[in-house]
Amino acid sequence: MHRFSTVPPKPSALTALRFGTDLGFYERIGSQTFNNLHINIGGDNDPRFLLHGWSLPEAGPDFTFRWSDGPESTLVVPLKEAADYRLELRCAPFRPEGSEMQVVSVWINDDLADRIAVSAGMRTYRVTVPAAMLRPHFNEIRLEYAWTASPRSTGASNDARELALQCDSISLVREG
Repeated sequence: MHRFSTVPPKPSALTALRFGTDLGFYERIGSQTFNNLHINIGGDNDPRFLLHGWSLPEAGPDFTFRWSDGPESTLVVPLKEAADYRLELRCAPFRPEGSEMQVVSVWINDDLADRIAVSAGMRTYRVTVPAAMLRPHFNEIRLEYAWTASPRSTGASNDARELALQCDSISLVREG
């Protein structure tokens, strides 16, 4: 006869399963929740929120950043409650000569919030996120890219990463 444990799994195991990440993610993100949140991508505290599809942190002359790496990038933001928010994404596209405009689909908890056409240069893009798309505590934001390319494939360098965006910051600002 097989016996099953009556001990419930730890929150870290449940969180790792839910978001497909390591067991330490729950400890890194902690129990703090936010009304407003600004993530300095490439800064010291961004690993707390970032999941998949991000390269290592880098620094430019005026800001820190990470490149996206692959067809999508995900992060988790812990909110105090579901409310109307404005998502602000400060980014620039990887745009080899002759490439199409980059379009980023912004998914919130598996619901499509908006599609953004990303122009050349570092700019801030805003997406309205209604309360119905959010929930108290963990919320997953997924940025899905229309296309990626490696600098190696364009002849720009030996960099084999599949790039779409150079991301400086992501913020959630509560409306109202």
